[in-house]
Amino acid sequence: MGVGYFHSLAVRGTQQGPFLDTSIGLRIGSAAPPPAAGGISIAGDSAFAGALAAASFSGSGAGLTNLNAGNLSGTINDGRLSNNIPRLNTSNSFAGGLSAPSFTGSGAGLTNLNASSLTTGTVRQIVLPVHAWNNIVLPVNAVNSASFTNVNGTSQTFAMRQGVAVISWSTSGYINATGNGFAFRVRALTNGVETVGPAIIFFFNQALVHHTISGNAVVSIPATANTTFSLQVRGNGAVSYQTDNNDSFTATIINIGQ
Repeated sequence: MGVGYFHSLAVRGTQQGPFLDTSIGLRIGSAAPPPAAGGISIAGDSAFAGALAAASFSGSGAGLTNLNAGNLSGTINDGRLSNNIPRLNTSNSFAGGLSAPSFTGSGAGLTNLNASSLTTGTVRQIVLPVHAWNNIVLPVNAVNSASFTNVNGTSQTFAMRQGVAVISWSTSGYINATGNGFAFRVRALTNGVETVGPAIIFFFNQALVHHTISGNAVVSIPATANTTFSLQVRGNGAVSYQTDNNDSFTATIINIGQ
């Protein structure tokens, strides 16, 4: 059967029709490509007053509107997504709250965290900046008390956090009689509360010779407040521990807060 051309075509049929029964298909328009067997090939745009159904469609869908996103399959290009859609390959900013059953990853950028919401793990101690005073020249001192007494020139006050202070110190001095031992310790005074480190015993085997004495201590800081530190010395009540302008005091304090 050859190819026929119609200037106009009306199709009528029964209640089960209309239909065109042709094994070679229907070609509408001279520029239309040959149709598949039993198919229709149309040249130019076409308009249908009713719905158009088929097992499948092929070709560009750029002119389609009112598409149902629930019927999409495959992957949508990022460029087609709204700016309100979070991206996995970049940082995102949310104007409102963000909630989920759980979060994973670093929380280093979080602020205003509520400590009462912590339920697992151990809170590490806070290490605050180091305080130090170096080679402070001491004034003339003469301490012969049998109880601990502050060495003049060794007192310094720093803002401390409640916790402990780790102190490393060094000083120099001399005694006026040979063969005597003296006890040295660090004292901390916070809001009127005194805490002290362990005593270090130093034996002077020469009189009127300057010796270097050093030690380490850990003292409790009972409150977050200004704390005054000083070096104390205790003798036997007869022999004096002495300093002059040739002597100095150096100390370093590391505050470990709770």
